[in-house]
Amino acid sequence: MVFLDDKLLGKPTELKRFNHFLVMIHRKVHILVQFHIMCDLLMLNSELEQAVQSVGSVNSESVHRVRSVNELYADSSLYSSRDMFSPPSERRAHVIRFELTTGCDYGRCTYCGGFDGIRSRTKTKEEFKEHVDTIFERIDPFRLDAKLRRVFIGGGNALSVDPELLRYAITYVESKFHANQRKFPTRTSLYSRTDAIIQKGQEGLREVFASRMSGTPVLFYWGVESGSTTVLDYVRKGYTKEDLIHAANIIHELQRVNRLNINVSVMVMPGLGGAQYYQDHIDDTVDVLNAIQPKFLTFMGVNPGQKSPYTRKMLQEMRDGTNNPLGDFEAAEQMIAIIRRLNFRTKMGSYDPSIDAVGRNERSRLLPHKHSPGQPARRTPACSAAAELFRRRQGPGRAQGGEDPR
Repeated sequence: MVFLDDKLLGKPTELKRFNHFLVMIHRKVHILVQFHIMCDLLMLNSELEQAVQSVGSVNSESVHRVRSVNELYADSSLYSSRDMFSPPSERRAHVIRFELTTGCDYGRCTYCGGFDGIRSRTKTKEEFKEHVDTIFERIDPFRLDAKLRRVFIGGGNALSVDPELLRYAITYVESKFHANQRKFPTRTSLYSRTDAIIQKGQEGLREVFASRMSGTPVLFYWGVESGSTTVLDYVRKGYTKEDLIHAANIIHELQRVNRLNINVSVMVMPGLGGAQYYQDHIDDTVDVLNAIQPKFLTFMGVNPGQKSPYTRKMLQEMRDGTNNPLGDFEAAEQMIAIIRRLNFRTKMGSYDPSIDAVGRNERSRLLPHKHSPGQPARRTPACSAAAELFRRRQGPGRAQGGEDPR
C-alpha cells in the first residue's frame, strides 16, 4: 500500500508523475510474474514429457499390445495351451478366454487326451487376478480386429473350484471386462462336470451366481456324452444316468426358484461305446436330454488317440468279435434317432474335422474306410452324413440349426 504525502495532493503535476511511476512499476512486476510462470510451466512440461517418454519406452519394451486375442493364447506364460481345449463356439474373435484352472481335475475318461501333459491345478485368487490384469493390459480396445463380447473361464472343470474363489473370479473378470470395453460381457461361460453340479448343489451355485451385479447370463458347458450308465461306465465317466437327472433338477431349481440366468450347453457323442451299446445309447440319452432340456445341444464325434484306453479296448473287442465302432452314417443314424425323440426345442450343432477333428467317428481311425471298387476313398464326417440323411428323409426334426449363432 502506498501513502501519499499531503504536499503531493496540492501539486497536480507531481501527482500525475507519481501515478505514471506506479503504472510502470505495476507493468514491470506483471511482466516479471508472467515470465516466472512461463518458466515454471516450461519446466513442468519438460518433466512431463520426460515422464511420458520414460513410461512409453517401458511399455513398448514390456507390454505388447495385441490386435487379436489369438496372439494372447500363444503366450505360454499366460496359458497352458493355445486352445485350452475350449468349446468350438468359444474359439471366436469376440470371445476372450481366461484360465482359472489348468488341466482336468478328473482326467480318467478313456477317450479323452485333451489335457494330456497339463498338470491339474487351480490358481489362487492373487494368481488369477494377476492373470486377468496382464491379459487386459495387453488388450487395446481400439486396436482389436473384433470387438470383445463374451468371456470363457477355463480349464476342464472350472465349476469345481471353491465357491468363494469362483465367485471372485467371475466377478473380477466381468468388472475388468467392463473397465476395458465400457460394457459387461453378453455371456460368461465355463466347463462343468456332472459331479461339480451335484457337489455344489442349489445352495452352492446360488452363492456363486446370485450376488453378481453384472446381470450377465451364464452358460455351463456340460459334457454329458451319453445318458446310458452302461456306456458311461464303458468310458469311465464317473457318473450315472441317475446322477445326470439329479444334476438337471438342480439347474432347473436355480432357474425356477432363484430366477438365475443360467443356461446349459450339452455335449453328446454319437457312436460312443460302439455297436454293442447302440440302442442303449439312444434310449437313455433321450431320457437325459429331455430331463435337462438344454438351450444348446452339440454332437461331437468320438476321436480317441491311437494309444488311448478306448482305442485299445475297442480293438480288442473287434478281434474278439464282440463289438465294432460305428461308421459315419451309422453315427448319423444314431444322432437322428436321438433328435427325433426330443420333446423340447433347442439350438443344435455338430462339428467336423475342421474343429480338432472332433466330427469324425473313430471308425476312420480303427478301420480302413470302405468304398466301391474304382471309386476314390471317401471319408465323410458324421455331421455331414446326418445332414444328408435329413435331406433324404425330409424330416422336420425338433432342433434348430447352428449351435450358438452369436
